[in-house]
Amino acid sequence: MKNLILLTLFFIITVGGNAQEEIITFPSDELFLNGTFSIPEGDGPFPVAILVHGSGPSDRDQSVTFSDANSACLYPGLYNQSIANFYDIATYLSANGIAVFRYDKRSLTHGASLDPVTVSTKDFVTDIESAIRYVQTRTDVDTACIVLAGHSQGSTLIPIAANNSKAVAGLISLAGPVTAVDSLLPEQYRAIYLRCANDAFSGAAVANQFYQQFRQMREETFPEGAQLAVNFPGNPTNPVPFGYETFWKDWIDMGDNVLNNYNAANLPTLIIQGDDDFNVPASDALRFQAALPSSLTTVALFEGINHFLTPANTPNVAPAILETIANWIKNTKPTATAVQETPSLEGIEVLQRQDYIKVRFLNVIHPFEQLLVSDLSGRILKQFQVGNQMEYEFSVNRGLNFLSFYTNKGIVTKKFFVE
Repeated sequence: MKNLILLTLFFIITVGGNAQEEIITFPSDELFLNGTFSIPEGDGPFPVAILVHGSGPSDRDQSVTFSDANSACLYPGLYNQSIANFYDIATYLSANGIAVFRYDKRSLTHGASLDPVTVSTKDFVTDIESAIRYVQTRTDVDTACIVLAGHSQGSTLIPIAANNSKAVAGLISLAGPVTAVDSLLPEQYRAIYLRCANDAFSGAAVANQFYQQFRQMREETFPEGAQLAVNFPGNPTNPVPFGYETFWKDWIDMGDNVLNNYNAANLPTLIIQGDDDFNVPASDALRFQAALPSSLTTVALFEGINHFLTPANTPNVAPAILETIANWIKNTKPTATAVQETPSLEGIEVLQRQDYIKVRFLNVIHPFEQLLVSDLSGRILKQFQVGNQMEYEFSVNRGLNFLSFYTNKGIVTKKFFVE
């Protein structure tokens, strides 16, 4: 049974000692990135956490100010306040014996000079690997205990960097998705229109534009050289650009394979998720829990915590989250266990009709034990114990749905969209 922790916010922060900070510049590709290295007081070497940003051109503290109209609706208790959750994490960990390296994202420092047509989420993985190499040069760091902590998009990136570098001892997912971005983003816009404007029609129109273009990317029919662009209500003649195909396709591919990448890393993993997260369904934490090795995985669900790791009315990372991260890192040990074999969907046929789905097993012998059908919110629609029966037929809801095939080694998920 995997470790599942349900936490309310009653922890008290204990700060021991004074940390020092160094301003660092390090190379990545042909670029130079700037960061801060926080060093605990006392004699090292210290375990170290490298903090990896979510989406967007973030600074090293991952600073965000909630001052727009959507923030007034979605985060009324934080409106006109600023958060810096990476600063909060670095300050707490370094005061409790754990070094921290955080850096400005390349899209912040070099955004004006990057080619928007070729920029990719793979570039951010390269930056993580460069940060790992820098950390390995420091004599005050325990290079046997390098932990990657990725927030949101960063959670999707860190297992790839860990697999590439082979120098990482543990992974921390902070509000990280299992649902791919080409599903999350449209549904976020749908929800914003419904919650903030009570306008389901406009929300559906915007979401469907995203879905249509993402589907073209998956089917290799997206217009060459074009940007993803959406016409918003109130300004229908001026579509808003959202970036080029390479960036989105690479991000979608990483999201599709996030569970496989975590399993391939085969490292101690801490999943932290709030139940008041607008961006990522809290049920994604349970999908992590179901898919990752039980002996290596701890899932911590926090009541009343949003996507930015804060309570609804406080702009600082919840003390319980900080203490959970620190305690977990101190107890993380490097592992050299064998990489688990990832189950494959080869030999399974999924047929989509207008009002139903048929799943057909082409071989009597297969590793799957259970089939779950769920919607985007994680709500289970159908559940089958898979035996000798070769076909399973069922009706589904309109919109995005998921087929999850379970084995004793993990889970493989296939998504499909119903008009």
